[in-house]
Amino acid sequence: KSTTHRLINDLMELGYVEQDPNKKYYLSYEFLRIGNKIMNKNNFIEKMIPYMNFLVKKYNFDVALSAFYKKNVINLHTVYSGLSFGLIITSGSIQPAYCTATGKVFLANLSNEQLDKYLLKINLIPFTEYTIIDKNRLIEEVNITRINGFGAVNSEFIQDLCCIALPLRDTFNRVIGTMNFSTTSDKYGVLTNKEFIQEVKDVLSDVIDVWDIENIVYLFINEKVWIKNMIMKTFTLFYKE
Repeated sequence: KSTTHRLINDLMELGYVEQDPNKKYYLSYEFLRIGNKIMNKNNFIEKMIPYMNFLVKKYNFDVALSAFYKKNVINLHTVYSGLSFGLIITSGSIQPAYCTATGKVFLANLSNEQLDKYLLKINLIPFTEYTIIDKNRLIEEVNITRINGFGAVNSEFIQDLCCIALPLRDTFNRVIGTMNFSTTSDKYGVLTNKEFIQEVKDVLSDVIDVWDIENIVYLFINEKVWIKNMIMKTFTLFYKE
């Protein structure tokens, strides 16, 4: 127990852990700073922000970069429009795959066998009345995503919010991330319009450095999540003792 206490104290001195008045420990906002530092490696975010700003100003949609981690979606960075409902999704936040546009993109790029394994392990929890919780219906949605080449949701994760996600691929054609566009549900038809989709694809084809994207997704997920898991394991040991 004394060793665990020393580890906790060291983490507190480094600013990774804080303690509330009830003597309970919690992770500090230092993780957000670490995450931002990792994401900015190779100037990836700085390179993408001007184009994200361009797309936000042109279409007045929120624009985000996301990646897939295990069964979930992880947000890398978001540029907000003036129509965000006051909703802020922080860098590093996690959302389920089955009811998000990014998640549908990654599920669509799994093999049928991999998709079956995912569906066996996942519990489809309804976030709204429109969340798909029937596994057969979800398979249909995944097949539609495969045909369309982009993921789309309308009030499935957040009420009155719709989103599409276009895949970002590496040199081996593997999906390593998505660029997402979100707005109010009444503009769903605009988001899924073929002309809009093609315009965005044209912009992405000019600006994406797939090597930087692949490295930043790897660094962000593996380094940040590893540090967080290490601290949570320390907490587990502390409470067991």
